[in-house]
Amino acid sequence: MLDPAALAEAEAFAQTMRAWATHYYSAAGAHGRIPGERAAELRAAAARDGVEIEDALLALLVALGGTAEAPFPAV
Repeated sequence: MLDPAALAEAEAFAQTMRAWATHYYSAAGAHGRIPGERAAELRAAAARDGVEIEDALLALLVALGGTAEAPFPAV
């Protein structure tokens, strides 16, 4: 793993990355994404809104939790 602090002071590196991202987004347009950005957005949405699962899957998880003595919270 590359340590950015080995190349530049942390704030200088952060400023460079912000400038690069601004340039990238202006060139890529509305569909431009930085690697990991979509995953971060999906995690934030799941934490905020929860995750939908089908009723049958919920019932299966509750049943499996009961048999494994690890209760799955039914909502």
